[in-house]
Amino acid sequence: MTALILLTRPRAASERFAQEVRQSLGPDCAEVMIAPLAEIAPRGTLPDMSTYRGVVFTSQNAVATYGDAGGRTDLPAYCVGDATARAAADLGMAAHSAQGDAQALVAMILQAPAQGPLLHLRGAQGRGRVAERLTAGGLICDEAILYEQRDVAISAEHKALLAEHRTQDGPIIAPVFSPLGAARLARIGDFMPTVWVLAISDAAASGLGDFTPDRLLVADVPDRNAMLDGLKRLSDAAARLEGRRPAH
Repeated sequence: MTALILLTRPRAASERFAQEVRQSLGPDCAEVMIAPLAEIAPRGTLPDMSTYRGVVFTSQNAVATYGDAGGRTDLPAYCVGDATARAAADLGMAAHSAQGDAQALVAMILQAPAQGPLLHLRGAQGRGRVAERLTAGGLICDEAILYEQRDVAISAEHKALLAEHRTQDGPIIAPVFSPLGAARLARIGDFMPTVWVLAISDAAASGLGDFTPDRLLVADVPDRNAMLDGLKRLSDAAARLEGRRPAH
């Protein structure tokens, strides 16, 4: 068995990324396992949107929850990255992508300049202080929590599959997209004797805490394309490693 790509984000996000992984890496793609360690749960209600001139999104989860809540689609959407922008565009919104992280998003909005007030819709575990930084920059931005991520225990089936992989040659390659996601991965580290972690940013990697993977790669830039490129690099490295091992 060669490398195993382990996706631990909530199921919908993992399924979307798995499809992109298979398209990007092609027919020789490593095996992909979806083992969610979190689930998305709606939280709170959508505020009165009548006074806002635009919406800020820092995740696809926020876009999906906004759409499910019947949010206005005639407002511009300022999005942290391309995938989030595509999700907002699919709702019919005029979407703008910062192609980066929260810092890039704040800079893009302030340079636009966007018309306020804006509303940042996020999860309970959000980071980046986007609304606070926009307001400090002179553009009024409120925030509202629309969802939360709840921990999910790894299933017995996935635990058994990871244990089976212990005796095989290929590493487990685990992409992480946030400090919280990295912390969840670290909690199942005992099941993975050979694990390579691909982090979307240094901040995401910091969530690993005391868990030390066998290899850690941080994406060149914090976006999905860079993550896909990183997965290809790690998959190719695993294949080369496999080729150097003597046959049993």
